[in-house]
Amino acid sequence: LHIDSNIDSVPSFTYETGSNYLKGILGHSDIISMVPSLINTNPLLQVILANRFPYFFIDESQDTISEFVSAMTLVEQNVEGFCLGFFGVPMQKIYHTGSWARVIEEGWRESQKPENFRCSTSVLRVINSIRAAGDKLQQNGGRIELVEGNPVLVEGSSQIFIMQADDTRAAKLAKIRRYLSIQLAD
Repeated sequence: LHIDSNIDSVPSFTYETGSNYLKGILGHSDIISMVPSLINTNPLLQVILANRFPYFFIDESQDTISEFVSAMTLVEQNVEGFCLGFFGVPMQKIYHTGSWARVIEEGWRESQKPENFRCSTSVLRVINSIRAAGDKLQQNGGRIELVEGNPVLVEGSSQIFIMQADDTRAAKLAKIRRYLSIQLAD
């Protein structure tokens, strides 16, 4: 069946992990590609979005596609009272499709968050060493456990394995997992 000639027979669409247009199913990549265009070309949609969500925060913004960031910035520019915020750490970018070239617009404010309450202190030392050559943000804090009712920082442990990215990567990772399993009894 050809989609163009049959799409009018689809009464509605729902979101699922995969796409099947003739069954009315839009997948994640469909949403990601169509939403910026819908926002950019529909001023009424911008107003509806801003009224429904007057505070809109984009988490992990370093991995958010630039088209979506631009579309939401357009809403911020066009709709009075709409508050747009970004949470993200450029050094934690993991997807090549994400963007981070965020220019601090007039009236915007950047704030640093040096507190890290998830990682053990040994992991924080590694993170801070890596970041010293990057964005220079030095995190503090660390995960806390209660010991006899008193808060105590978790020292934890950290190890770094550096390996060549080649066709034996899976075997190398399996070897590292076995090693860590034995060393950490885990």
